[in-house]
Amino acid sequence: MDDNPIKDAEENAMFEVGPESTPPGAASFSIKAQKEKFLGGGGKEQKPKTPSAQRLSKESDPALQQRVNAFLNETSKGSQVDDRKFQSRLSREDYYCYSVQDGDVVQGALDGTLSDKGVMILGRIRTNPDASRRYFDENGNTLGQAIFEDATRDFKEKGAKGISAEVTADGHKFLKRMAEQGLLTVTRDESTGGADRLVEGTLTA
Repeated sequence: MDDNPIKDAEENAMFEVGPESTPPGAASFSIKAQKEKFLGGGGKEQKPKTPSAQRLSKESDPALQQRVNAFLNETSKGSQVDDRKFQSRLSREDYYCYSVQDGDVVQGALDGTLSDKGVMILGRIRTNPDASRRYFDENGNTLGQAIFEDATRDFKEKGAKGISAEVTADGHKFLKRMAEQGLLTVTRDESTGGADRLVEGTLTA
């Protein structure tokens, strides 16, 4: 799994709460949130309490690097990246890693690489279930989607037009939901011969 797209998306708890990883009442909540935001609704516009995902670099605090790598390694199922290799990846221009923190606690993170053909090769992505639920209550979408949006925006600024990922069933559900949200268009979705699927597509503008 060293340089292959890594295989998990958000925590299973987020995918088990309802179809397409959407918590119960998500549709009605989103409508209510939009009405309050754009039509008044008698209250102030809610702002995310979770900061945008920040990109790590080789200059990032070593303790932060270790926390983020340990957090992402929980998705790897026996294919963990050791800290030295992770630090080496952070030195590469084609490697991107993002995290959302609450103090010293990692709430979500994502990594991936940009190929020389302009393809975002999605790596590990994981969120803390409790943090993601809170984020959904405050914003109407999941923390995983927010991190994905921040990352793909950066990848597109660097020239990425496509996306490729080898995913488990949970990761497949996550990418399907991202497609439903209009963040990507799936052009290939097929079994890899095992329990995983290869998903390829284009990143939307």
